[in-house]
Amino acid sequence: MNTEKTKVHFTDSNLLNATNPVTINLIGASGTGSKVLTALMEMSHSLTELGHRIANTFMR
Repeated sequence: MNTEKTKVHFTDSNLLNATNPVTINLIGASGTGSKVLTALMEMSHSLTELGHRIANTFMR
């Protein structure tokens, strides 16, 4: 009897559709927030290099 489950991954089409904007509000940039900010900027740079339009807005 085979009890191993087949691993399946589904990604919602809204996440794959480049026309849907994503807004991220990062509040506080000390400790973990600074790590998150760094990761967001790396993703933004990578997406820009791949030809995606990215709008970065920073507030103090």
